[in-house]
Amino acid sequence: GIRYGFRGFDPAESAPLPLTPESVRNIHTKGGTVLGTGRGHFDPDVILDFVKANRVNMVFVLGGDGSHRAALKIHETCRDAALRTVVVGIPKTVDNDLLYIDKTFGFDTAVGRACGVIDCAYAEASSVRNGVGLVKLMGRDAGLVAQDAALSNNVVDACLIPEIPFRLTGDGGFLPWLDAHLAEHQHAVVVISEAAAQQHVPVLGKDPTGHNVYEDTGKWMKGLIEAHWAEAGSEGKVFLIDPSYTIRSVPATAADNQMCISLAQAAVHTAFSGYSGVTVGLFHGLDGVLPIDVVVRGNRQVNPNGTAWQTLESRLSFDPREAPDA
Repeated sequence: GIRYGFRGFDPAESAPLPLTPESVRNIHTKGGTVLGTGRGHFDPDVILDFVKANRVNMVFVLGGDGSHRAALKIHETCRDAALRTVVVGIPKTVDNDLLYIDKTFGFDTAVGRACGVIDCAYAEASSVRNGVGLVKLMGRDAGLVAQDAALSNNVVDACLIPEIPFRLTGDGGFLPWLDAHLAEHQHAVVVISEAAAQQHVPVLGKDPTGHNVYEDTGKWMKGLIEAHWAEAGSEGKVFLIDPSYTIRSVPATAADNQMCISLAQAAVHTAFSGYSGVTVGLFHGLDGVLPIDVVVRGNRQVNPNGTAWQTLESRLSFDPREAPDA
């Protein structure tokens, strides 16, 4: 196994970790990653040298859209070098945002743990007058974790995701809604995706994989609410919970463990069949194989007109699409 992402292909960085049936026997009981992880440090030439030096004939790349773009480049580099090395992707991202793939490994675990955090936010918010339980969930450009966690929990009053813009003030705005909701119920639970409010929160730059880096939406929303209260002479307390690293560090659920085994077996069978530049996964409920260049053409996102969001929307107290200009 390659250590710490693509930088592990460089012999000067770290040696590969031998993986045997015995060494991975209890791997499912551990959270995080045994191999380590890392962003950036992708160098196709270094990887090609490693593949040649070690006579690697199969490369399996686990990850989201960035990792799959890298896998496609490795496939193309090996092909151009006339190597018979096959490269197969395995979808693994808690964001569940890989295009055309029904569900990725890690998503169920993230949603399940997020539900428990939302319960904690409700307990804190309902313990004081004008309490707001604010839960920031992962989802760089997709609100799928936030949507499914809120859908699985009856206590969420507002769910803010990047796919649906919302107003802050005026008719249908978030802050007037919050004032009215607190006046009636004395507490509220708000779930916000890490990339929500893109029309209000600036882009700070790019991460090593080329993705946008946004201001921390949880801290931003907490500050916004507190500033609004100060200006209005109101009182309240915001309980901000960001469980990102807690979620990433827990062992996978039974459902994710089963998916992991299924994906691993499918990837190995695909590689032995000679396919390269492809990824395995669930497509419309069926196990299958897709070219990576198709999967990385975009990102899967919440469908605001789909059944899941509309079911959730009917239960939420705040609907951003009710604003006059929505």
